Amino acid sequence: MGFERFDIINIIGFNAPEWFFANFGAIAAGGVSAGIYTTNNPEACKYVSHHSKAKVVVCEGMKQLEKYLQIANDLSSHCKALVMYGPDKLTDDVKNKCKIPIYTFDEFIKLGANVTDDKLTERKKAWKYGETCTLIYTSGTTGPPKAVMITNDNITWTCDTMLSTTRKGYMNNSDVMISYLPLSHIAAQMLDMHMVRTS
Repeated sequence: MGFERFDIINIIGFNAPEWFFANFGAIAAGGVSAGIYTTNNPEACKYVSHHSKAKVVVCEGMKQLEKYLQIANDLSSHCKALVMYGPDKLTDDVKNKCKIPIYTFDEFIKLGANVTDDKLTERKKAWKYGETCTLIYTSGTTGPPKAVMITNDNITWTCDTMLSTTRKGYMNNSDVMISYLPLSHIAAQMLDMHMVRTS
């Protein structure tokens, strides 16, 4: 797809493994993830995707993809792919509606089959302190949503601090955590994605 360092991927959908894969995949490729709230209407989605100049937008099912079919023409200068995950069927009729290529999640993953591990390692090692790896958009209740730039060292420091201040033995390997906050929110990303620890 020509995804370069610091290119943006937007993700809109409820909490699912594909959200995690898209988020960490973008970061591993040297890019930046930016979640979009599932309650956003097409105009709000357009604002975030245009503002972030998203190269790829990952959507959960037809309900979220439909929002992007409505606004695709306005994003075609920078958006190179729409990706749909979930149980909904992606038909050729839907694909032909849009000038931006649309892929299922599995089809999209296969596009990277020829990318070598060396290339990914090179991208991962290129990260430096202070570089943004995630954008968290505010809800926009007081005007247009604002993009909060979260750096990789911000995430690692916060996780380390949260883990070091958590009561020893509070959780162990038999505990189960339920992911319920929207992953487009930093609290959910910190708790559900980044704070992984074995006791």
